[in-house]
Amino acid sequence: MKENDIITKVESFLIKDRLEEALNLLSRFFQDQKENEYKDEALLLLGRLSYLTKGQNLGLIAELPLELNKIRKSIISLKNNASYILSAKENQSTFGGGNSAIASKGNSDVLSVIIDESFRNNNNNWSIGTKYLTDKVTVYGSIDIKSNRCIMTQLKDESMLGCWKAISLDISKDFIIETKATVREAVSNHGYGISWGANSEGDKFFFIVSTNGYYCIRYSLASLVTNIVDWKLSPHINIGTNTNVLRIHKRQNTVNYYINDHLVESRAFSELFGHWLGMVICDRKTVLFEYFKVLN
Repeated sequence: MKENDIITKVESFLIKDRLEEALNLLSRFFQDQKENEYKDEALLLLGRLSYLTKGQNLGLIAELPLELNKIRKSIISLKNNASYILSAKENQSTFGGGNSAIASKGNSDVLSVIIDESFRNNNNNWSIGTKYLTDKVTVYGSIDIKSNRCIMTQLKDESMLGCWKAISLDISKDFIIETKATVREAVSNHGYGISWGANSEGDKFFFIVSTNGYYCIRYSLASLVTNIVDWKLSPHINIGTNTNVLRIHKRQNTVNYYINDHLVESRAFSELFGHWLGMVICDRKTVLFEYFKVLN
């Protein structure tokens, strides 16, 4: 079976409630891809499925529909990860600095590189400098570009620091936003990551991770912050003063969120507030951003 046919086949098995066959197919796929964590998860689900179906005469009949639904949701999550792995293989040449455009899987659009920022200089006019409170005396943060890094330092609790650039996205097409960030020091566990779709009034979307292993997807509208996805613990986040790669990938009407090449969430696409996007950090910490890439 061709790799690209696997997702279609798994979806067919799910529609027909052939969960065991879906899991067997996924476990073989992940084994071939050397994705042992996902392979082990598929095998554990197979064991759970076998236990449940063989235990129908042991008083488990009442629990069976609920438990099977949980397994079905887990299979969908594994299917999404398999889909991402296949997509990442297609996109690898672009993120490795090879080609200037990629085809978006399942869509005829071609994604072109809009910006591939490696912070060798500030020729792209990022919003760097010392940041002051409204009294224009008290410093609450700073943003600098040097040594091939965008260095962001936030000195104030319960506050956000953003480094912005105006980049107009054609939202009728797919797009990708990706950055690589390393925490140098942190007093607060609060988040850092990507903000996009921002306007001059401060309305914006966020995808951020924390130094203690959580991630959150949210938006701010009229200064009111609403979580699209509440803070959620993820084993894919490198905690503490470590490096994480965050990626947002809009595909048709769905936005997929990745941490270190692992799909963690998929949500329906929402209209953007504006065309500003960039990097953000929250509360007291210093974060070094290695690159910032946008494809559309």
